[in-house]
Amino acid sequence: GLGMCDAVLDRLVEVLKEGTIWALNVGDYPDQVTVGAWRRMADAIPQTNVTHLYAMDDGLWAQHPDVKGAMREHIRANRSKDARHVTEVDVVPRVTHMWFNPKAHSSEYKARISAKRMN
Repeated sequence: GLGMCDAVLDRLVEVLKEGTIWALNVGDYPDQVTVGAWRRMADAIPQTNVTHLYAMDDGLWAQHPDVKGAMREHIRANRSKDARHVTEVDVVPRVTHMWFNPKAHSSEYKARISAKRMN
């Protein structure tokens, strides 16, 4: 298969724009994706509902910290417009390995999980 590359990341961005995905772990693809593709993704995040993301590429982020910084800024902003990371209590416990882990966000979330477990 193709694996992760610029074309696959660009297609993924188009899927993310549909708004149904809010948490995404892209994984570790240090050599297959160019900085240009990551920049396109960063620029597109405001057009998505992505509130949690993980994309591992220490070399790229070290050389281009502005790209990761832009992604993080946009996903923070998205959390103010999409609250599924607080309300989808069945999904959140399975969302791990993100730059921001939804399980650690708020006491409100933790209270919802506790209440659900008691029911």
